[in-house]
Amino acid sequence: MIRRDIQKSFLLADGECKEIDAWKTRLSKLVGRQVSYGETGGILAQICSDRFSALGIDENDVSLEALVKMMVEGK
Repeated sequence: MIRRDIQKSFLLADGECKEIDAWKTRLSKLVGRQVSYGETGGILAQICSDRFSALGIDENDVSLEALVKMMVEGK
């Protein structure tokens, strides 16, 4: 389901913007069309959610640093 009624604003640092742009470009090449920033964010959020679930992490028992390490490297 596509929700077009949600509008959020947020600020990103230059490095974060470059990362989002790089992912937007990669994803656009994969699907053979231009993807939006919203699609890019949604795809990356879904990847993170699925990875988080697959690892079985208890978010109350881990620091942000440890969470990132587990998401990238596994347990």
